[in-house]
Amino acid sequence: MIGPLRASVLYDVPIFLAYLSAIPAMAAFFLRLEADFAERCQQFTAGVRDGAPLRELERIQEGMVACVRRSLIEIVQVQGLTLVFVLAAGPALLRAAGISPLYLRLLWVDSAAVALQVIFLGILNVLFYLDERRLALGLSTVFAAGNLVFSLFSQWLGPDWYGFGFAAAALLGTAVGLPLLSRKLERLDRDTFMRQPLWPEVRPVVVEANPRRSP
Repeated sequence: MIGPLRASVLYDVPIFLAYLSAIPAMAAFFLRLEADFAERCQQFTAGVRDGAPLRELERIQEGMVACVRRSLIEIVQVQGLTLVFVLAAGPALLRAAGISPLYLRLLWVDSAAVALQVIFLGILNVLFYLDERRLALGLSTVFAAGNLVFSLFSQWLGPDWYGFGFAAAALLGTAVGLPLLSRKLERLDRDTFMRQPLWPEVRPVVVEANPRRSP
């Protein structure tokens, strides 16, 4: 591989199969996000800009919270069914890929880790819709640092622990991200108005002098 990168068929193929199992849940999530949540975000922004009553903004905010809740529940449901399929068809998948069934536990661990990461990616996407880039960057940093530390620790423990570092990092990112997202949605109206200036910015008016006319 290039530079410090390494490849391992016994690990790369199971993780590739695990990531394929995330396609149905991500498709369902983005369908819900683009069809429902994006429209409610536009309604909330338009309401703030046009001076809608507070009750109307709260109603839209409650709809956004309910939409995110339904989206995350759908991720859990769809990804849970897909995970059950991978657990049942794991030996056949490894035989088709030419990998020993001894790595079946690695496939199961990677599939469970990907299921957690799908929830984590859903949290990040909602934060991006809310323009919370700093918070999304912080969560990404937590996941990246956790993945590095836990993966190195799992390598030190030995091959029997491969994949658990990734799973632990995905669990950490999801556990940290869910409360932060919940708090952000609950305080969306407050944070939106707190970011507005107390009074409009006054720009100096520049008056161009007319050239003198010749007598």
